[in-house]
Amino acid sequence: MDHRAGKPVNRFNASSDLTLKEYGVYKFRKTIELNAKPASFFVHVSADNRYKPFVNGKHVSQGPARGDLYFWNFETVDIAPYLNAGSNTVAAVVWNEGRSNRNPKSLT
Repeated sequence: MDHRAGKPVNRFNASSDLTLKEYGVYKFRKTIELNAKPASFFVHVSADNRYKPFVNGKHVSQGPARGDLYFWNFETVDIAPYLNAGSNTVAAVVWNEGRSNRNPKSLT
């Protein structure tokens, strides 16, 4: 889908999705298994518009890393201090402020 046609492009599944312009709060979670606690474990974090990543329930960063489809910014975070040998949960809360850049009353 051509970005010049006025439709947003979701680069992760290469389809146009008009709901990307609406306000929303999204939660992501992934469990990973590690044989040993790593000395370093770098991840690149970004979201549209705001994000808070967590590892094993601990807040590790936050931002916006503002950008656009052509110049997308990200933050590099070493999450090794928050990881353990065995099962680890990596999670994030992401806010899309949408067209109106307002918070719904239910979240204030």
